Amino acid sequence: METREVKLKLKSNTNSSMLNIDDLWIGDLVLLKKSGRIGKFNGRSGHKKIKVQIAGQNVITPIGNVELAPEDTILEEYDYSHRPKIESKKTTTLSDSIDLHIEVLNPSLKNGRAERIVDFQVKAAEDFIHDAIAHGTKQVLLIHGKGEGVLKSEITHLLSLIDDVQFTFEKNNGGATEVWFK
Repeated sequence: METREVKLKLKSNTNSSMLNIDDLWIGDLVLLKKSGRIGKFNGRSGHKKIKVQIAGQNVITPIGNVELAPEDTILEEYDYSHRPKIESKKTTTLSDSIDLHIEVLNPSLKNGRAERIVDFQVKAAEDFIHDAIAHGTKQVLLIHGKGEGVLKSEITHLLSLIDDVQFTFEKNNGGATEVWFK
């Protein structure tokens, strides 16, 4: 990994130092001064504000609230597989299929990084499957498309980890997967 010197700019009207936004790289670990949380720099968000990803969520904060995390800092990613299930008291109707094409799920991510798009799609599929199981649905259809097969293989792997999945069938010439639950 390339090392680089971090330049600090001194504000002319205060004694505090402020990190220069132009010195940050996407993925740099930063420390939020007020809360003490550590996250990854995810880009600019308006004038003198930045996006920081903390525990899978983007937080927008002023650049003055941020400093580079110490170099020996290790960011532990949150493991979503052990999150508690939230029981909802309201009744909702659940569709029997989900289209995982990013243009349908979240058009704003269409030009995003491929890894981020796939993560978003897999998370949406996982949430849909868990909701279907919670509602007692017996079968669902996951429309992942044909493409290069990256999303399809991620979905296949996800389904292999869920105990309630009884059968899976390829549909639409490999562009979708039908899932039957126990």
